Formats: sequence, C-alpha cells, structure tokens
Amino acid sequence: MLDISYANEIFGFSRIGGVALTIAIGFMIDRFSLKKMMFIQLLLSGLLTVLIPLAGARYIGWALFFQASIVMGFFPVGLVAISRIFPAEQRGLATGIVTTLGVLCGLGFTPYLLGLSGDLFGFSAGIHLLGICVVASSGLTRFLRLA
Repeated sequence: MLDISYANEIFGFSRIGGVALTIAIGFMIDRFSLKKMMFIQLLLSGLLTVLIPLAGARYIGWALFFQASIVMGFFPVGLVAISRIFPAEQRGLATGIVTTLGVLCGLGFTPYLLGLSGDLFGFSAGIHLLGICVVASSGLTRFLRLA
C-alpha cells in the first residue's frame, strides 16, 4: 500500500518535471512536427498510465512521477494544435470551448468513471482502461488537419 504523503510528494516533484517538459516540448514542436509530437505525447502518456496499476510497490513512485510529468506536456501541444486548426478570428472562441470541454471531461466525467470503475471492478481496472483509451486516441492524430 502506498502512503498518501509519499504519493503527494511524488506528484509535487513531478510538477517540476512537467515544467521542464512544457518548455522542451515547444522546441520539439518546432524541430519535429506538431502531429508527431502530439502522437508521441499521447502514446507515452497512455503507456505510462497503463503501467501504473501494473507497477509493483517498488516502482510505483517512478511510474507516477513520469506519468504525471508527461501528461503535463499535452497542454502546450493542444494549444498549438488549436492555433493551427482554427483561423485567427475563431481562435479565442475555439480555445475557450475546447478548454471548457477538457475541464468538464478531465475534472468531472473521467474521475466519475474512475470512481464507478473502482466500485464495480477495482480502481486499477479503471486506470488501466483509461491508459488504453489514451493510447488508442494517439492514433487519431493522423486525421488532424492543420492550417
């Protein structure tokens, strides 16, 4: 069993890694392509999420640290994607709508489903399924049409 204070320390330290990744990912988008970086970021996030319930007590700290750090890299990638998909006069509205929907799903719907999964099947099954969904969504980047 993972001590709650230890888990909070891991998440706190992972934010430092997330800040570094957020800056680095901007450079990587310029060096490579947006689609490629979005694909890699979603794939890594999903794989690390799948690993969380599979990691033993010895490696759970590392899995949580890297997963939380990598997930933070999606926000700059998503904002760059919005700016390249929509024309300049629609970007503000598009950013507001996408951000609102992201918050509703990420802070409302997904935790509800994880809790429901925890009640019905086990919390690790819900996290595992979430990771599989994120890995599957990485393939959708192929269909992005950028301006």
